[in-house]
Amino acid sequence: MGSALVEGWARSGIKGVVSTRSTGGNREAAAVADIVIVAVKPHVVQVVLEEIRDVLREGQILVSAAAAVPLAAIEKVVRVPAFRVLSNLPAAIGKGATAIATHAADSTRVVSLFARIGSVELVDEAVLHAVTALSGSGPAYAYLVIEALASGGVKQGLKRDVAMRLAAQTVLGAAAMVTETGVHPAELRDRVVTPGGTTIAGLHELEKSGVRGALMAAVEAGAKRAQELS
Repeated sequence: MGSALVEGWARSGIKGVVSTRSTGGNREAAAVADIVIVAVKPHVVQVVLEEIRDVLREGQILVSAAAAVPLAAIEKVVRVPAFRVLSNLPAAIGKGATAIATHAADSTRVVSLFARIGSVELVDEAVLHAVTALSGSGPAYAYLVIEALASGGVKQGLKRDVAMRLAAQTVLGAAAMVTETGVHPAELRDRVVTPGGTTIAGLHELEKSGVRGALMAAVEAGAKRAQELS
């Protein structure tokens, strides 16, 4: 996730992004940064925080991108304002979905930073497990849907590259209509459906196969696993 964030900020035109790769280590990077991003596996967070705690200074902000480490555990180690941020892979191209939780009074700087790489939601820490399961894991489910739609097109005679482009653009366009119009997906779906037409026939098959329930179950399973990891 760390590399996706760095790539997204670089694409957005932000200057002065440094990393452990460019500075040589955690302490060196943390010492020169105004906003310190800890983007490591959850079981490594405590180790990194202990390593950098004495180089952190007043005026800095610490952001953890780890899915399962609570703010309380972070705040026991560091004495600067702490934030938990959960973003996702599309942040690399400026299309991320990011949720932010904090006990700090002012979130402006962190919200502004992550708004450069997609949409931002301020949430209570208690719902971050759901965020992990929905928008964190969600791109994998969307990729599966795109792949399946494209394969359906291939089965019906389309060339693979044509089918993939059509499937990807279809999902992209459908998502954009939800975000840009604010219309409920069910209403938009009904705009596509005509009586006795092709769409309702396809939707009937999806409902028989339990696609809706399967996606809900996937989010539920992801949230449960995130809670177990914490």
